[in-house]
Amino acid sequence: RSSAIIMNQRSEYKTQATVQRERLDRLLHRLRGICDRAADGGTPFREHELILSMSGSGVSPVAVRIRRSLNNEGAPWHLRYYGPADTGVKSPTILVRNCIELTTKDALPEFLQEMGFNLQHEHVSEGWLFLKGPFKVCVFKVSKMPMRGDTTKTEDILTCFVDVTTTAVAGVGQDAVVHEMNSLSEQLKPYP
Repeated sequence: RSSAIIMNQRSEYKTQATVQRERLDRLLHRLRGICDRAADGGTPFREHELILSMSGSGVSPVAVRIRRSLNNEGAPWHLRYYGPADTGVKSPTILVRNCIELTTKDALPEFLQEMGFNLQHEHVSEGWLFLKGPFKVCVFKVSKMPMRGDTTKTEDILTCFVDVTTTAVAGVGQDAVVHEMNSLSEQLKPYP
């Protein structure tokens, strides 16, 4: 059986925040107003994510994140490796790091464990995805899985908050992305 592998190496620009659940409707309304094609309320998603790491003698541990959609049967696995944070970024609220991403339909978790990676954590993320130009805005809750590998029975980790992340993947040194992301983040700040 053959499988296509698509690999991409770029920089990821990211901001993270939490919002109280009682303000969720206001945030979603604001996103519907400012994001592209968001009048329908954003694209719902439900994903299974695993964080795996491997350590060798005298070497810093290597960690990878893998995820796949639970909404689509047979969805591909997405693997991401993140490099160290770029300390030269001109914004204290934006994390920038090199990332390598690949997509495959093979049994990725089993393959990584055979290579020596150990499962550190797994969870289910469920929420909405909004797009604004090159930016992805995800509003979601994270649920833990009491039984390893069982994505059908989950428990909310935070019951009073939802997570909000804004990401863009672009070439290295894109100062315009930093400026636009700061502007978008300002538009999403909660106002009374």
